[in-house]
Amino acid sequence: MVLGWPLYLLVNATGRPYPRWANHFSPSSPIFRPSQSSLILLSDVALVLVVSLLGWWAYTTSLTTVVCYYGIPYILVHHWLVLITQLQHTTRALPHYNDTEWTWLRGALATVDRSYGSFYNHFFHHISDTHVVHHLFSRLPHYHAVEATKHVKFFLKGYYNEDHTFFYKALWTIASDCVVATPDQKGEGTVWFQDRKSKQL
Repeated sequence: MVLGWPLYLLVNATGRPYPRWANHFSPSSPIFRPSQSSLILLSDVALVLVVSLLGWWAYTTSLTTVVCYYGIPYILVHHWLVLITQLQHTTRALPHYNDTEWTWLRGALATVDRSYGSFYNHFFHHISDTHVVHHLFSRLPHYHAVEATKHVKFFLKGYYNEDHTFFYKALWTIASDCVVATPDQKGEGTVWFQDRKSKQL
C-alpha cells in the first residue's frame, strides 16, 4: 500500500506490458498518445512545483510537520486507492482475459460494484458502488453515477456484477480465495481466480 502506487507510476509495475519501458511521467511513454505529451510535461512541471513546496515547507517548519499533515494523509489515500482497486477488480465471479480474448466491453464489464456503506459511498463519490458505470462511461460525472447504475443494472441484467459483502471481509476472502488465475481450458485466454487448493490446468 505504501510502494504499490508509486511503483506503478514510476515503472508501470503491475500495469499492462508495453514493447518498451513505460512510466507515467515521460511525455514519450508508450502509455500516452503523442498528442498528450504537452499535458504530461505540464503535469511533470506541477509535480516538481509541489515537491519543491513540500521541501520548502519542511525547511521552514520541520520534516515531522510535513509527514503529519501531508505524508500520513497521502498514505491513507493510497490505502483507499489500492483497497478500492483490489476489491473492484478481484473476485472469483469475474473473468479476466489475455490479448486473444480481451475486448473493450469484456474488460469494462470485468468489475464489480461493492457498497462500502452510505458514508463511504458518499465520501468516495460513489466510485465503489457505481464502478461498473465508471468502466462503461468513464467521462460520466460522478453525481450522475447512482442514477446511471440503476439503468445499466436493468439493461445488463446477468452481466452486471455486485457484491454486498462487508469490504474488509471481502478483502480477506479475496486474499485467501483469489490466489492463482486458471483458464477454463488449457490454452484458453479467459482465466478465473482460484484458491491454492484448486486444481490448476
